[in-house]
Amino acid sequence: MPDSVAENYATALFETAVDKNRTETYMQQLQAFMETISISSDLIKALMSPVISMDEKKRVIRRIFSDICDEEIINFIDIIIKNRRLNRLDDIVKQYAHLYHRHAGILEVRAITARPLNPDIMAMLKEQLEKTYDKSAYIENIIDPSIIGGLRLEIDDRTIDRSIASRLSAIKSAARRLAANISI
Repeated sequence: MPDSVAENYATALFETAVDKNRTETYMQQLQAFMETISISSDLIKALMSPVISMDEKKRVIRRIFSDICDEEIINFIDIIIKNRRLNRLDDIVKQYAHLYHRHAGILEVRAITARPLNPDIMAMLKEQLEKTYDKSAYIENIIDPSIIGGLRLEIDDRTIDRSIASRLSAIKSAARRLAANISI
């Protein structure tokens, strides 16, 4: 189900980025912002704390990020803080990335695996997808232990399922059909 809150915020920022011809720059700055806050548990706690005022949170953001982020990104984060949507920032950034990839003609691929793909396999997969689709590819590796092993790729509205779980399911279905056709 689409996340309208994330879509609305991301779309507003993306339209600003298009107007200013800064779509890629904003994408890079949002990624840097998310990486920075993800490695600092103290910063995350401070930003999520109801005890710390919104103004103090905004001052902290400006102090840390004013040298690496455009004023529009800082203002955008300020609005998110003011509207108490900081807990949705990850979804907003993912939605912005989706808009950016579509705008830039980058193929979005979700590679679902039981364990994280190693970098060499990820690079080979990216290279093969770029050859096949004749465009740059962005691959998000999603971990889902329920697929047991193998790989499921989601590319636009198409799914390529080479997971062990899907193969076991196919065998189970075939066994049921066979059992239903056997009369004793």
